[in-house]
Amino acid sequence: MSYVITTPAIIEAAATDLVSVGVAVSAANTAVATHTTGLLAAGGDEVSTAMAALFSHHGRAYHDISVQVAGSYGEFVQTLLMASGAYSVTEAANASPLVAAALEAVNAPTMALTGRGLIADGVHGGPGQAGGAGGWLIGNGGNGGDGAAGQTGGAGGAAGLIGAGGHGGAGGTGAAGGAGGAGGWLFGNGGNGGAGGVNTGAGVGGVGGAGGHAGLFGNGGRGGVGGGHGGNGGSLVGSGGNGGNGHFGHNGGDGGNAGRYGNGGNGGSGSDAEHTELKETLWAAGKGGNGGHGGSIEGDGGHGGNGGDDINELVIYPLGDPAPAMAGQGGDGGNALGIGNGGNGGHGGRGAFLWYDGDAFGGNGGQGGSGGQTSGDGGHGGHGGDAHSRNGGYAGAGRGGSGGEATSGNGGDGGHGGHVTPDLHQIRAGAAYGGDGGHGGGTIDGTGGAGGKGGHAQGYAYGFGGYGGNGGKSELGVGGNGGIGGLADVVVATGGTATGGNGGVGGSGGAGGGNGGAGGNVLVFEDESVDVGDSLMLRGGDGGAGGAGDGHGGRGGSATFHHVLGASVSGSAQVQGGDGGDGGAGGVGRGGGDGGQGGAARSILEAGSVTGGDGGGGGNHDVTVRGAGNGGDGGDGGSASSAGDATGGAGGRGGFTGRGQGGEGGSGGAATTSGAGGSSGGAGGAGGDAVDGWGGNGGDGGKAIVSNSSGAATAGDGGDGGRAGTLGGDGGDGGAAIAVSGAATAGDGGAGGDAVKVGGDGGDGGAASAASGAGFGGRGGDGGASTSALAWSAGGHGGDGGTADVGVSSSGVVHGGTGGSGGASTAGTGGGGGTGGDAVAKAAVTVAGGDGGNGGAGAAAGGAGGHGGRADVFEETTRSTTVTGGKGGGGGASGGGDGGSGGDGGDANNNEGLGAGVVKGGNGSGGGDGGSGAAGGRGGDGGDGGTGFHAGSGSAAGGRGGWGGDGATGGDGGDGGRGHIVEGGSAAGGFGGGGGDGSDGNGGKGGDGGNAIGGDPTGGDGGRGGDSVGGVGGDGGNGGDADGEGDGFGGEGGDGGQPGGSHGTSGSVSNG
Repeated sequence: MSYVITTPAIIEAAATDLVSVGVAVSAANTAVATHTTGLLAAGGDEVSTAMAALFSHHGRAYHDISVQVAGSYGEFVQTLLMASGAYSVTEAANASPLVAAALEAVNAPTMALTGRGLIADGVHGGPGQAGGAGGWLIGNGGNGGDGAAGQTGGAGGAAGLIGAGGHGGAGGTGAAGGAGGAGGWLFGNGGNGGAGGVNTGAGVGGVGGAGGHAGLFGNGGRGGVGGGHGGNGGSLVGSGGNGGNGHFGHNGGDGGNAGRYGNGGNGGSGSDAEHTELKETLWAAGKGGNGGHGGSIEGDGGHGGNGGDDINELVIYPLGDPAPAMAGQGGDGGNALGIGNGGNGGHGGRGAFLWYDGDAFGGNGGQGGSGGQTSGDGGHGGHGGDAHSRNGGYAGAGRGGSGGEATSGNGGDGGHGGHVTPDLHQIRAGAAYGGDGGHGGGTIDGTGGAGGKGGHAQGYAYGFGGYGGNGGKSELGVGGNGGIGGLADVVVATGGTATGGNGGVGGSGGAGGGNGGAGGNVLVFEDESVDVGDSLMLRGGDGGAGGAGDGHGGRGGSATFHHVLGASVSGSAQVQGGDGGDGGAGGVGRGGGDGGQGGAARSILEAGSVTGGDGGGGGNHDVTVRGAGNGGDGGDGGSASSAGDATGGAGGRGGFTGRGQGGEGGSGGAATTSGAGGSSGGAGGAGGDAVDGWGGNGGDGGKAIVSNSSGAATAGDGGDGGRAGTLGGDGGDGGAAIAVSGAATAGDGGAGGDAVKVGGDGGDGGAASAASGAGFGGRGGDGGASTSALAWSAGGHGGDGGTADVGVSSSGVVHGGTGGSGGASTAGTGGGGGTGGDAVAKAAVTVAGGDGGNGGAGAAAGGAGGHGGRADVFEETTRSTTVTGGKGGGGGASGGGDGGSGGDGGDANNNEGLGAGVVKGGNGSGGGDGGSGAAGGRGGDGGDGGTGFHAGSGSAAGGRGGWGGDGATGGDGGDGGRGHIVEGGSAAGGFGGGGGDGSDGNGGKGGDGGNAIGGDPTGGDGGRGGDSVGGVGGDGGNGGDADGEGDGFGGEGGDGGQPGGSHGTSGSVSNG
């Protein structure tokens, strides 16, 4: 029967509309003819004249062509009107026997000459015979006859000028279907192809017939069932026919292509696989058909067909192991050629063994078609097919198809990878591989396509998540994001391996890079009684790198091992989080992307070696492109927690830059141990360097905690600050450490970054705390140096040392961290040294405050030394203990200015002790030398000695004062510290420090000796005054007083410096 429905009035109205269009186009051509064929030269030169002549030539050529087209257009409209009239005659013939007789007279001459009427439908074919052709002017082709058993179906008849092609006949048993007839040369759709015949025995059925092609206007015919290809659309206007579905073991048919205007046909679905009752395979799963291409001027590409499933329901296989279940691949999407979107790729089929442990594979997704060259988006890739098998089987899911490329539009997204999942009874495959995600399509001026997600893998003993697809590149726009890596979810009874999929890389982009995809997580559960030995490995997927143009890196995947409460376990697992992805390099006026965070690692209720993933590095700013931009920040390291050993991930480094700020370093990951193991915090990442800007700060070190064992807790060090032309970055702080019965060692602070103008400050050392073990505070980081010739430039300050404390049951030592040294300055001021960390014990153990850091040397002035840390004991005990205050740091020297003052010594106190022991305040440190000569500076003053206090018996001594530094004028010596004992013993004041010598001015005064209180006291001697070459010597320091129950001795006064310095007075003695 006919599939063209119209009336003469409709055809005449269409012809009238076409006349109006032709008139409008002709008027437009006439209006612009003068302006396009006679261009004037822009100037009098030869080049302008030649260019004007060239464009005028093109204008005249276009005008000539438009005249020819107008003529052809008129002929076409006239033919259409004639056809309308003839069609009216035909309709009248159907209504009137008289007209029918006249029509026979019209058809008689052409029937005699060609065997084909002028206006008539073709005759339908007999069994297996082709249909007759339609009339030369108007008429549909006859349908082909269905084939008998084993006989091919007849082809549909072709139409004439106007009409539809006949449909192909269905094939007989196992035979091919007939092809559809061609549509009319002017108007009409192609006929549909006939279905292929079913095969009653083993083997595939017949292939479907191809759809017929259209002429000038019309759609292509649909392909027949059995994988027949769709017919092409009209060469001017019309869409391609859809491909036939591939039943009975065939691939899906390809969609037909469009002409100039129209959409491509969709591809047919592939056939599902078929198996006998004995589960022998009759035919494999078919591939989906490809989509047809869109019109050359306008039209979308057709979608690809889905791949066929291969589902094997075998229970017991009598003939040995069966062949793997192999699902069909999805068809590719068709391309758009002019204006239009590419077709989407077809999805891959599902492969599975439902009752047997055979191997099974999902089909891959089809590729997306490309977008039109003028405009249009790329098609999306098809998703990969899922897969399933049972305990001993291998299951691999299909890969996602890549997205289509685009020229002026967005790239297509990549398809997601297929999953491997348990069956309805929650039985898993022996080894499971998730499918990888497809890559995103690239583009020139749109947004790149996103990468597809990796597929999940749920297996028994072995599981591997699929990788995320990479994001598509964009030349002028924003790159696509990378796909997320797939999850690995595994149950184990012995050993095994589980790995999350890596995240996809972000696409580069002229206006911004895409972000990297996150790495896939890992989950592993024990299956009751477990003997994992040392062969169980878990690792989260790595994050994808960010795309160039400031894309951020993806986070690393986490890894978690779940112990079943009450189950018996032998051995330990190796558990590691995935690393974060690096940030992408910056583009024009944009900084680098941030690095991704490292993945966490956990072992729940179970011992094992657990390591957090490292943070990704920050992206660099490209110094070769225009504009300032900052380096990207480094990602933080992943945390780690376990009943065994735990190690936090390292922080990522900051990105480099030219004229902006370097990226911040990532913090190190924390580590927590709740069982018999130890913990180590991750190191902080270094700050990024900056050529002519600010260096990035270093990341802080990771914390370390041991909550229920004798294991040691060691925290991570802080990262160094970045070097820079203007201001160096500060160092990161060291991590804190907390332990129960093991030692707690805090992390050191990172060094400040060197700089041309101002160096960065060092990071502070971390604090340490132990309930019954030893404790060590972290060292402060050194300050960064300055190399500038500017007088206001300066070195960075040293970081403070970390504190340390231990509990009442401790039997170890406790030591505060040393302060960092100040940075030197070539022409300016040196940085000050950091303060030493305090040390506190609630038990009678050896306690020492941290030493202060030395001041940095500087041409304009030296930096001051840091003060020493305090040392305190709080416990009423008869045990002997040693308590020492930290030494002060030395003052920095100066070549032309004042030297830095020395740091004071730290106090030492045994606050509640009843027994013997030694308590000594820290010594003050010497001042730095100042510049000599008339234009020189003053030497730095020496630091004072720290106090020594003992509430029990034994000895208590004050620290010695530091010497004054030499210079044009000498610095004063520091005073000695006081010594004080309560329950008897010896008490001694510290000696005063000597004054510094003066080269042109006066010598420095000597420091006073420290007083002594309690027991048998001895006052400290005063320091000697400094000599002078061009002035007066410094006075000597006074001796310290002695006040105690026993025999006492006052300190001697110090000698005066030469010439003319006064001798210091001696200290008094009294019995209190």
